[in-house]
Amino acid sequence: MTSAFVFSDDTVLCHQRPNGWWPVQLELPPSATHSDEETQLAYQVGHITLLESLAPRHWSPDVNPTSASVDTLKYADILESADSSIDTPHTFTAQAASAITYDYAIAHHIALPIIAEGSGNAFVPYRQLITQLPVALSDQLSQAIQLLRWQTDTQFCSRCAAPTIHAKRDERAMVCPVCRLRQYPRVQPCVITAITRPNPQTGEMQILLAHHHRYGQQKT
Repeated sequence: MTSAFVFSDDTVLCHQRPNGWWPVQLELPPSATHSDEETQLAYQVGHITLLESLAPRHWSPDVNPTSASVDTLKYADILESADSSIDTPHTFTAQAASAITYDYAIAHHIALPIIAEGSGNAFVPYRQLITQLPVALSDQLSQAIQLLRWQTDTQFCSRCAAPTIHAKRDERAMVCPVCRLRQYPRVQPCVITAITRPNPQTGEMQILLAHHHRYGQQKT
């Protein structure tokens, strides 16, 4: 069985627990991941395999207060405080292997928990979850959102506009059957810089801020 997160655009299916929203992890039946003709495909539209980008220790909650990080303590606290009545295959237990879209789940008749007001299940924006999730889990969700979006945006060749097909042999790429162009997920690193200094009079740390040259001007 393959475990998977469920997404709808930039929202992830979650269950509400005493400590807040927590991503639901579904167990996918083998028939939902590969058909006979798709056993060599790296993924299907709406379904992607997640790679482990952080060390396994990030997934091991450490309950020793002297050495546990905020993330691992938060992770352990949520698991310990979870209601046993919702400790089902839909609850989070470990690193997920894949991610799917809501449309993919519907198309492949994958059983979903009830999503309605008062059910405790809802699609929650990823940005809302960042501050409460362990780093490893947040990293997986971010990876899934970016890959699912890339997959949706590359269903046609950027060179000749022909419909693309999925690369085989475990290669994450979209291939044009006409001109053979291969399109891979883009790596777009982001760097944020802050310029700081101690205040000459008070010694308090300051950060340099700048206004746009049109700041304060009246719009016409």
